[in-house]
Parts: sequence; structure tokens; C-alpha cells
Amino acid sequence: MTFTPTVSDDCLVLNTACSSPSGTTFPIGTTTDTCTVVDQANLPSSCSFTVTTTVGDKCPQANGYWKNNANLWAVNALNLGSVSYTKTQLIGVLNSSNGGDASVTLGKALISALLNQANGSNPVPICGVMADANAALDGCTVPCGIGAKTTRGQAMINLANTLDIYNNRKLTPKCTP
Repeated sequence: MTFTPTVSDDCLVLNTACSSPSGTTFPIGTTTDTCTVVDQANLPSSCSFTVTTTVGDKCPQANGYWKNNANLWAVNALNLGSVSYTKTQLIGVLNSSNGGDASVTLGKALISALLNQANGSNPVPICGVMADANAALDGCTVPCGIGAKTTRGQAMINLANTLDIYNNRKLTPKCTP
């Protein structure tokens, strides 16, 4: 969630800090965020607000949908592992040939799963798989040159297969189209 606290004071405001700053991904449920400001007279003031995050129920979409409908993406950038990708780079991954590189296979499935979640699909069926997929891609920029027949490559393919099952609506049978 992104937000900008509005602050006014008779003195110059020196510092504004929130317990969960703008850009924070909030967990499912209700979270209280507290913002504190300190003015030039070194007087603090705080206020709190709640953020309620619910699980969406929109049906996930497969790789081809996201590849062909980039104008419907809810985000312009994503992280795969620890690497940040722009929308243009993500489209490049979705359009690339796997060429025996397991990281590309996993990257495509993870991009679609992340886009599905940003679009309001229920992330609960694959939360652990998402964490494992991000860990598997951590530190490499797709394509990473991971052979599909290597032990690491097979682990990536297995994660991609589970994400593809989710992306193809098999883990969210009661979703809303």
C-alpha cells in the first residue's frame, strides 16, 4: 500500500516516520499503522490508522493471458527473488523461449502468479510455493542458465509446475471470473 501522511504544524516539521512506511506489503487481516512527526520545537505528535487486507477471489490467469494483456497489469514492476524487473523486462521473460533454462520456466510461472495476486486472486493456496520460488531465483537475473535436468533445475521445474496449476485455476475452484 502506498500513502502520503498529511502533516501541518505551526513550526517546521523535521521528521515524519510510520511504523509501516508507504510501500509496505501488509499481511492478510487488520494492521494498525502509527505515524509520528517531530517539529522544529522537538515536539512529537502521532496518529494511527488501520489497514484491512482481504483475500481476493478473482480467478487466476495463465501465462498467455498476462503476456497478451500487459495493459491489464495492476503493477509496473515485480521482484523475482531479490532482483527487480520492469514491466518491459517481465514481458521479455514471458515472451522468451525456455531453451532448457529452468529459471525461465520458473520465472514465467512466478510472474503470472504475482500478477494474479496483484489482480485480486487468492494467494493462500501457494504462499509457501511463492516463497520457495523466490528463494530459488534469489540473486540471479532470469535467464540464469540453470539446466532443466540439474538438481536445482528440477526443483525449479517442480515449483513452476505447482504455480502453473494455480495459474490455471485448479487451486481456486470457487473463484470469480
